[in-house]
Formats: sequence, C-alpha cells, structure tokens
Amino acid sequence: MVVTVPSGDVGVLWKRFGGGTVLDPRIRRDNAALLQTNNLRFAQIDDNEVIGFIKESVTRDNAVAVAVALTKAGPREFWFHFGDIEIGPSTSRRRIKSIENLVTGERHVLEWGGIRLRIDQQQDPALLFRCFA
Repeated sequence: MVVTVPSGDVGVLWKRFGGGTVLDPRIRRDNAALLQTNNLRFAQIDDNEVIGFIKESVTRDNAVAVAVALTKAGPREFWFHFGDIEIGPSTSRRRIKSIENLVTGERHVLEWGGIRLRIDQQQDPALLFRCFA
C-alpha cells in the first residue's frame, strides 16, 4: 500500500509494508521537525537498502533522525552515521550526542559518531528518533 502523507505533517511519500508505520499524532505534535519539509540532511548509512536523514524544525529547537527500509528484504542491520552533523540554533549548533526512539522511548548514546540499528520491515519499515546535542 502507498500512502501519501500530507506535506504539513511529514511531507514524504510513505510506502508501507504490511502492517507498516502508524505514527501517533502526539509524536508529530511534540516534534515540530516532522511538521514541515525544510532543514533536511541525508545521513550516511552503510546499507544501500536503507535511507537515513535528519530533519530540524524551522526554529531549530527540535531535530529528528529517520531511517527507512527501501525494500522488503530483511530484517536489516546497519550503521547510521551522524558524524559531524550539528543541530540547534545557529548561535550554538552542536553534534548529536544521543537519540530517543519516538515510538518506544528507548534512549541510545552515540559512540564513534553513530549507532548500529536494526529494522524489521515485517514489523515497521521505519525508525524515528528525537536527537539531542
């Protein structure tokens, strides 16, 4: 099934596999970066079947990292490389130090500039994280 998410919400063409991602409206409301399509930067991923990006809100006080599996083949384990990507207001931008899964609430501290993640497309083809500097 292909679902077009309104551009005011996420602004992407979302391809769902089976049960797919159902994004709680509170997650969108609490993360302004998901409410617009500006300030998007692609991140390096060590798997050609996964795409990753970081989005910041217009005011740059909220940032999210998203990883999306591009195929049904999987599950997939990959390295999400945050590297020198910085977030925050223009006067105090800093590198991302930790992330929080927006669905489960699980927190991860980044090591070596990134994190190893796992997507099981049969459960959910996307991972969404709030970023902290």
